[in-house]
Amino acid sequence: MFQIIALEFGFNPKLVSSIFHCISYTYTQPNPQDISSLHEGFSGEQGLARNKFNQVKRILHLSHHGDLVRVYPDLKQLNDSNKENLKSLIGSDKMDAAADAALNYARASCELTGAPYYLHNNTVERVLPPST
Repeated sequence: MFQIIALEFGFNPKLVSSIFHCISYTYTQPNPQDISSLHEGFSGEQGLARNKFNQVKRILHLSHHGDLVRVYPDLKQLNDSNKENLKSLIGSDKMDAAADAALNYARASCELTGAPYYLHNNTVERVLPPST
């Protein structure tokens, strides 16, 4: 769906393909021919374009893992995934605080939208925010 909409809006097809792979790369490995060209939609010399690809991929994964507070009670796995994605973005001395902040933000977003979410308080307790 992302690709169809982005192309309809006239975005650069190579950039759309690169961002699509940033999104889908979590659970599927691209075929070997595609791996060498995943970054081609990003501007800059090859090393810079690859860095941009990797940063966009990590940021999109943070967003995805934030959404998992709705359906996944395992705090350690969510935090470990977030830390893996944060490690190239921030210093290790701020890693724990940033991972906690990401999950708190995700829970607050659920609270505001009325989506149920796990508290991650060493129980499987879920919160169903009151409807407004």
